[in-house]
Amino acid sequence: MLIAGGEKDTATKRTVVATAEIFDPNANGGAGGFFPTGSMHYAREFHTATLLANGQVLIAGGDLFAGLTHAEIYNPVTGTFRLTAHMNFPREDHTATGLSNGNVLIAGGDDFGTISATTEIFDPIINGGIGGFGVGPTMSAARRYAAAALITIGNDTGWALIAGGYTTGFDASDTAELFISLGGFGAPFNTMSVARQSPSVTGLLDGNLLVAGGSCNPGSTGGQRSADLLMVTGPNVGNFEPTGSLVDGLVDHAAALLPDGQVLVTGGLRFNVGSCANPCVSSNGCSANATNSAELYHP
Repeated sequence: MLIAGGEKDTATKRTVVATAEIFDPNANGGAGGFFPTGSMHYAREFHTATLLANGQVLIAGGDLFAGLTHAEIYNPVTGTFRLTAHMNFPREDHTATGLSNGNVLIAGGDDFGTISATTEIFDPIINGGIGGFGVGPTMSAARRYAAAALITIGNDTGWALIAGGYTTGFDASDTAELFISLGGFGAPFNTMSVARQSPSVTGLLDGNLLVAGGSCNPGSTGGQRSADLLMVTGPNVGNFEPTGSLVDGLVDHAAALLPDGQVLVTGGLRFNVGSCANPCVSSNGCSANATNSAELYHP
């Protein structure tokens, strides 16, 4: 696993870094270990990292006092980063989704307070193998802190869900839309049960997608407990259906599909259900703290 960039917090200052390291789960007799690797060309945080079909990793955008257009590619064989073409738009807090054709969909994000509805497609083959970004179709809404995932509907692969995030009015969105590799963005889905920014989205073994938690708006300190299933199979394809709620309201958490089909949800900012009446209103005395809690979703 590659860990690259981010913000380092010390007793005296907080610094955005370009350093990177590798986690090897087989090191130290199977206990695992972290090892330094080559540094990026640019320090950055709030960027994306996407595994490419050739085993290399695309690092795109992020923040260093403003949104970046810079992108680079990590080669695990040489342990080094090389620069690739710049993106067409500076962006941070965007989404990046590896598509089934080997390209990467970059969507939304923010540049110094301006939230974007633009997208672009990274093709790793063009420009003599250097790679490059082409302008993609525009989303129906500007989105920052959205969730994205690759999905398969029927026998069609290469579709990407973009859900939630917050919009130009700095309000979280309950909308979602579908990117189709050969046709741009299709008609928006039905809305989620609630608005969400920074939720988690996880593909389940049955093909449906779990969208969980998230915050109602950037000013609120609470996270949503609710979760929705985007139905990719069955009679209600394209609909969001409420499913079991999280134990705690969470935002900025992580979610991972386990081999047995359950979903492990870890960390993030936790909103305690009993601490205030409405997690979506920042003046209601809600409080949230980083949490080490974990919970399992049983499909």
